Amino acid sequence: LILTLLYIILLVIDVLLPRLPKFTNDYEKSQKIIFDRRIEDKKKQKLIDKKYQQMIFSSLYDLYPYNKVTKEKNFINIAPPANAYFILCSEGYGNITFKSDRFGFRNLDSIWDEEIDTVLIGDSAAEGECIQQNKTISGILNEKNIKTIVLANGGYSAIHYAFVAKIFLEHIKPKNVIILFHENDNHLIDHHMDHMKYFHKAKSNDFVKLIDGKLAPTKKVIEFNNDIIKIQKKTSKNSAIVKLKINLNKFKKYLLLSNLRQHFYFLTNDNIFKSNKMAINEVLNFCLKNNCNSYFSLLGSSEFWDPNFFYNDYKRNLGNYLKSKNKKLIVFDDIIDYKDKKYFSVAGPHLSPLGYGLVAKRYIEILKNENANK
Repeated sequence: LILTLLYIILLVIDVLLPRLPKFTNDYEKSQKIIFDRRIEDKKKQKLIDKKYQQMIFSSLYDLYPYNKVTKEKNFINIAPPANAYFILCSEGYGNITFKSDRFGFRNLDSIWDEEIDTVLIGDSAAEGECIQQNKTISGILNEKNIKTIVLANGGYSAIHYAFVAKIFLEHIKPKNVIILFHENDNHLIDHHMDHMKYFHKAKSNDFVKLIDGKLAPTKKVIEFNNDIIKIQKKTSKNSAIVKLKINLNKFKKYLLLSNLRQHFYFLTNDNIFKSNKMAINEVLNFCLKNNCNSYFSLLGSSEFWDPNFFYNDYKRNLGNYLKSKNKKLIVFDDIIDYKDKKYFSVAGPHLSPLGYGLVAKRYIEILKNENANK
């Protein structure tokens, strides 16, 4: 009984820990803005062309109801469904819509047939969520004639970065590979266990094939995507139940006391977590074999929209690991003030056009300097 009571106390603490930085008046204000925006979004979405559907983030394939497809197929895709019309998100710049490319990412599809300079890997920040395409990082790089493909999706974590690098880099053969880590990639345990499981046995040719000299998804990927879309259509009417089951799935990490263990980790350790190492090593090994340039960067969260504990610890540990690999961590602390709302959306936690523009400018400077030194 004493052990059970102690575990319950630790479980409550573990649930509360990541929420402690959010007990502020500013955070209450931010949530009010988001709540009002979502009500307004629902009204506006009725006016959007019916061909657009709600975004299916591939990080959800680990969770109910989409994990049913994974179990049936004994396979998991790493991108959203391809050639689909999605409503991405809205944070004060209108409802952002787009058509996914042949593999499911937010690129102009034709870019897959071109010679690529740069691959940008990351989560929603790299994808450019909640902003028009031409104001995203990849959009700005492409406008500067740096041919860039983005392999990113909202909800990605470091295991996804490793996964897309393993699958796509050998086919794209870029000159430069950039990983944009985000503060929220810093997890001892997350809920992406299926992607971790399938990463180890994933083969690039299970995802990508050549048709008439052009890259295309395999039959296995196409069938998986079709089943995912069917699942979404079947479950959309029961969204409250779906959300409940998703949250129950996510709750598993609390049962493992992952937040308490993470706090203890940072008190006793100056290294990064396994999935971060996997992502970095995947890119380093590829570039070593293929003579490309690799860059690793870290973006923090807005202290107004999404305050967290561990940015400085994460920055230190990432920097230490990269230093051991003779690489330098690129940060944006000197150009983005995480306390200043102007660098972030007017109604949500993603970057504003100003913030995205500054990150893109930093990359352009680095890439130009690299070319100048050759």
